[in-house]
Amino acid sequence: MSSTLISDVNADRLDVAVVAEHSGVSRDLLWSPFIREPLVVIAPPGTPAMPVQQLLETSVQQLLETLPFVRFGSNVPLGAMINNELARLGIAVQDIAEIDTVPAIVECVAAGLGASIVPNIAVRENGRDMLTLPFGEPQVFRQIGMIHRASSAKAELLTALHNKLAEVAESLVFIEKNRHYGSRRYNIALARAVPATLMKRQQAPCNARLPWPHSPLWLLATYPAQAL
Repeated sequence: MSSTLISDVNADRLDVAVVAEHSGVSRDLLWSPFIREPLVVIAPPGTPAMPVQQLLETSVQQLLETLPFVRFGSNVPLGAMINNELARLGIAVQDIAEIDTVPAIVECVAAGLGASIVPNIAVRENGRDMLTLPFGEPQVFRQIGMIHRASSAKAELLTALHNKLAEVAESLVFIEKNRHYGSRRYNIALARAVPATLMKRQQAPCNARLPWPHSPLWLLATYPAQAL
């Protein structure tokens, strides 16, 4: 999908696209990142707990080398980033499936197919608690940015759009709750965001409500800080 969007921008079919970091982008295009997403290892619900002192590198390596691994397709840039870090850490995984999309990988892991590595924000609430651990040492992040033609006549407008996206991104704060390794995944909250279930139960004061991609969260234009 990202490659298609980049091709459309390069061919002047689109003015701008928001995509993950890509390698080999044409010199005629400008890519400006505005947010960094941490990557996490996810394992199926019910994955045996590990002692606290064995967390991070030891437990992540043990987990990835023990469970079957659901990887990204070779055409997905995020997959290359993950493969490079796995090689650097000396972790040998046992592939069971190759899938191109993040939501599909999360669903496969939730269903018990094996373990995988995905952006933290993509781990949706699905009623089944998956084990979630930071990936990489230090933790690996992927960048999301805006791409457009360097010669665009709408440079001023595109700069304003990027600045606004960066402003919103800076306001996002990842809050880890119920941090019980081996039994519960990190529950993610976002600054200026509330669970969709809360939106159904009560009308929070806000100017706009936008669903956050791949997550049961709603991004609010305004929301009282004490409610977070």
